[in-house]
Amino acid sequence: MPQRWDRVYSAFDDIEQQTKLVQEQECISLLSMGQADMSDFSPAEMAVIDEVCRKMRPMSSRAISQMSHDEPAWKGHVGKPETIPFMDAFSLVNI
Repeated sequence: MPQRWDRVYSAFDDIEQQTKLVQEQECISLLSMGQADMSDFSPAEMAVIDEVCRKMRPMSSRAISQMSHDEPAWKGHVGKPETIPFMDAFSLVNI
């Protein structure tokens, strides 16, 4: 989860935040009212996006969270007062 992620999505007028109760836990759902402009992505980048969407589409947010906590990047930094380096995203094992 990026630091201050709420500031990122709140900068866009076409993103609506909804709070829901899921299995007795309060969750935030973000909905975009606009159409994404994918024209800046290369074919290789689009292939990555498509693969991530294909893999995660049937998963619950809880399952995705658990999968992220199984990553070496998470395990190596959990409980430490530091951010996970972006470069660790290139060594994900679950994607």
